[in-house]
Amino acid sequence: MFTALRPTCSRCPLLPRTPILSHTTRRLYSTDPDPSPEQQERINRVLSKARALKLQHLQNQKKQSQPPSSTASKLEQYADALRRKAKEEGFASVEEMKRAYSVRKLEYKAPPRPSSAKKEEGAGKSAFERKEEELRERLRERAAEREKNAPVSSDPSSPVKPLSAIMDLNKLFAPKEDGSLPTPDPPHVSQLWTTYHTLKNKLSAVIPTPIYEQMRTLSSKYPRFVIPLLRDDAIDGGGGHEMFYMEWTTLPTPTPHLALLSRPPTPKPTSILFTSLAEYKLRQEYARPAFVLTHYTDLAHSHGLVLMRGEISEDTGGGKMLSDAEAQRLCVTLQRFYLPSSQEGSEERSELVRIFHEEPDKFDVERLVKAATF
Repeated sequence: MFTALRPTCSRCPLLPRTPILSHTTRRLYSTDPDPSPEQQERINRVLSKARALKLQHLQNQKKQSQPPSSTASKLEQYADALRRKAKEEGFASVEEMKRAYSVRKLEYKAPPRPSSAKKEEGAGKSAFERKEEELRERLRERAAEREKNAPVSSDPSSPVKPLSAIMDLNKLFAPKEDGSLPTPDPPHVSQLWTTYHTLKNKLSAVIPTPIYEQMRTLSSKYPRFVIPLLRDDAIDGGGGHEMFYMEWTTLPTPTPHLALLSRPPTPKPTSILFTSLAEYKLRQEYARPAFVLTHYTDLAHSHGLVLMRGEISEDTGGGKMLSDAEAQRLCVTLQRFYLPSSQEGSEERSELVRIFHEEPDKFDVERLVKAATF
């Protein structure tokens, strides 16, 4: 008979054995009834927490896979976009494109198509230079047209009022009882003019006709200039000067009074616009002047006087853009540069006016401030 052999290894595959199952596996193969509501609630909480952790893990992986966006990279992308746009529009650089866009666009009729000679002449110029030349030409044409056709307003609310809206010329030239014209009385007219504007708290002056003619002769040759103004707060605090752009404008000759028809033609009246240089650079011809001086020449031959009147503009808040003292300083500085005299420094001031127009590259602001100081 054969003797039954015993296996020498307890792990022999021929030996029947019971698998060692984990707790979870036993639960899966368990024939126990469904879990109680409390157990099911705990299971649901565990599963929800596991799903939330997995979702957060996936989101973190997604963020780590994306390249970090920095301010420097965004600025570089913006700079690249500007360079592409400048190149597409024919500009040599981004700075040139910015200067071209800073020029205010004006509404105007399309100019006639240039001839072949003009095309060849402008072929070597950049787009910005051509636009700048067109803008300057339009501004000159508009200024000439405005000077030619500008009427003297009869509206009392207009900034430039005719003298008849301020002074009763009919009463001034009323004939005597015998029908003869009254004898001109310049001191009386001067007193009436200054008293009226003093009561109105406005700036005024009476200028002899020969002096006005000297100023007008120089202004017709050099109609623009810059004047340094020391503001009131700068005087108290020791601050610097503010530059004002000044421009002479010729007005139409006023219709003479009936009593003056036999007199020689009166000189042309003028207005002087004072605009902050910063405002003028920003808005050009649309800049609002802070101060306007008007010279009335109606009595230039009959009384030998030119009447001057100053108007200070209001700011957006309803206050004055200049104080009365600041407007007075602008007037005095104007006379120092446009009225030749024998005072010390008059030649230097006249030379600065000439350089401003004829040699602008040599114009020195420090030299201007020194010459304007009084």
